[in-house]
Amino acid sequence: MELNHRIESNDVLVLELRVKKLTACNAPVFLEAAKALTHDGRKVVLDLTGVQFIDSIGLGALLAFLKYVTDLKAQMHLCALSHTVIEQFKLMRLHRTFKIHGTCADAIQGFEGLQS
Repeated sequence: MELNHRIESNDVLVLELRVKKLTACNAPVFLEAAKALTHDGRKVVLDLTGVQFIDSIGLGALLAFLKYVTDLKAQMHLCALSHTVIEQFKLMRLHRTFKIHGTCADAIQGFEGLQS
């Protein structure tokens, strides 16, 4: 599993998940790696470019990470979801739970004016 990270303007942590599938095989590793990179109060963008499928365990890991970030009094946005993944989110009504943007730049800009 590849999880790249960088800091963008306004102290936004961008996590780039570079796998085709987020499943029971790699979701626990993703969750632990993402938690290790996330610090108190930092805004997080999770870039899902290239992720074509997320199973129920993968969705659970994303929800667990969202809870972790929220418990740190931080915020998280998702970006670059494939059509298939967006449809999964809509089917599970997760598009109401996560803030989803088309691009990483849009996700970073989405934090403007928001309090940490």
